[in-house]
Amino acid sequence: MTETVHYLLVVYVAQHQYPDRVPSGHVAAVTDRAPATTTEALQRLEDRGVVDYEPYDGVTLTPAGEEWAADAYETFVVLSRFFADVLEIENNEREALEAVGPVSPDVSERIASMLLSEVTVDPTDPPSILTRGSNASRPGSGDSGFDGS
Repeated sequence: MTETVHYLLVVYVAQHQYPDRVPSGHVAAVTDRAPATTTEALQRLEDRGVVDYEPYDGVTLTPAGEEWAADAYETFVVLSRFFADVLEIENNEREALEAVGPVSPDVSERIASMLLSEVTVDPTDPPSILTRGSNASRPGSGDSGFDGS
């Protein structure tokens, strides 16, 4: 589930940079995955009805994918802030990316309202973990003990 959400979040934030279709090469670079692995993942997401993927043309979110990604992005932002501000976790964005899938929007809203001051959710100004590839920031990269599944 975590990698599914990671792919969706990358497409969600990249669609502001690529208004027609997000190139699959961009998704592969940001997720730090091989192009073939990215293609397979995007095809699986298309089978689930959350993206429209055209080989060589790129990917867009469907309305269902847009809704899911928007909720996931908001949850990611809240968790990232919570991990940084409350728990003082150094790698807050990577940890938030790992946790975003299983945390519901309702839980995210409760965390934000109870424990955090104002939380700004702006997909046009995303954190670097969702805009550039980095083996050190990728879930499952080996430095955090996660297996990336």
